[in-house]
Amino acid sequence: HFRFDEQDGNKVVDAVNSGRSGTIHGPASREAGETDTALNFGGSTYVDAGQVGAFNSDDQFSLAARFRPTVHSGGAILSKMDDGNAFRGYDLLYVNGRIECHVVSHWPDKAFKVVTKAPVSLNEWHHVTVTYDGTRQATGLQVFLDGKLQNVEVATNNKLEGPLTTDKPFHIGKRNASI
Repeated sequence: HFRFDEQDGNKVVDAVNSGRSGTIHGPASREAGETDTALNFGGSTYVDAGQVGAFNSDDQFSLAARFRPTVHSGGAILSKMDDGNAFRGYDLLYVNGRIECHVVSHWPDKAFKVVTKAPVSLNEWHHVTVTYDGTRQATGLQVFLDGKLQNVEVATNNKLEGPLTTDKPFHIGKRNASI
């Protein structure tokens, strides 16, 4: 759990485990957040949080983030994905005004992708949560925006066979190499 309420520097502290931190890469500008200070992820800024969020394909897990989109084009909200290994891992993206989530053992044949049907409003703070029940199917993934379950389109609907784990770091504001 990274709050991003540090006033300066390139480290962010995990609020659950104070011995763990993430490193900010790129310009570390801060602005007023919804409740405190927020990190501005404009352009090339991202956080490398190391080896947190290590889930396998049959694990139950949830991902959550607060974000304030200012353009519809968007990018990665968070990820733990190995682009070079058939995109193994998972991500949570904001693309063309909608939330997307990939859960991948091997893209595209052992993976699924869901996309919210309703667009996300610009210049407002939002809370997105994704829950996954470990069933290895897209029907086991739910997306909530501001506490409301979202209708989703299942854009890729293959059974998740094989591992989800990767040694790539957990990123906030970036996928591994491609987004």
